Amino acid sequence: MHGNDTSAWNKGYEAGETFQIPCPYASGTPEEAHWLDGWLAGSARTLGLPHGRSTCGAPA
Repeated sequence: MHGNDTSAWNKGYEAGETFQIPCPYASGTPEEAHWLDGWLAGSARTLGLPHGRSTCGAPA
């Protein structure tokens, strides 16, 4: 993840765990990018694949 927006990443992660879409952030914004990164990690976790969530809730 780039920057400090763990809130958008965490929201994306939670959405990805249940495959919820669409992204609530405007297209092309940093928040959208963070949300999508989180979504990919959350969906990977649900599928049993390696994912990027550390013990503190943000990517490593």
